[in-house]
Amino acid sequence: MTKDKTKMNKAGKQILKAMKEVLKGDCIAYKVKVDPKIDIKTIRESLGMERDEFAHAFNLSKFSVRNWELRKRAPSGAALTLLQIIQSDPLAAYMKLHSHTQPTKHN
Repeated sequence: MTKDKTKMNKAGKQILKAMKEVLKGDCIAYKVKVDPKIDIKTIRESLGMERDEFAHAFNLSKFSVRNWELRKRAPSGAALTLLQIIQSDPLAAYMKLHSHTQPTKHN
């Protein structure tokens, strides 16, 4: 964890506070339904995208997307979380992933 909290924004401070509460056991438990068998192909097809387009749009490996769709592998960790966010709100996920990029001017 960072020692210089002056550079941390409000969200970062709230996350650290929540982490400390969890570690101390001072938090309320919530049940959250997580679907570990997320259907990537259905998500991708609902967006009208090819595998390569989907992978590129969401910064995923096209090989991972293929393996997930063919059920050769299952997404986990950060990839699973990202796919759940994409499933929930694909445009917001895309915009957030690419909000740091600056459009280039073509002369």
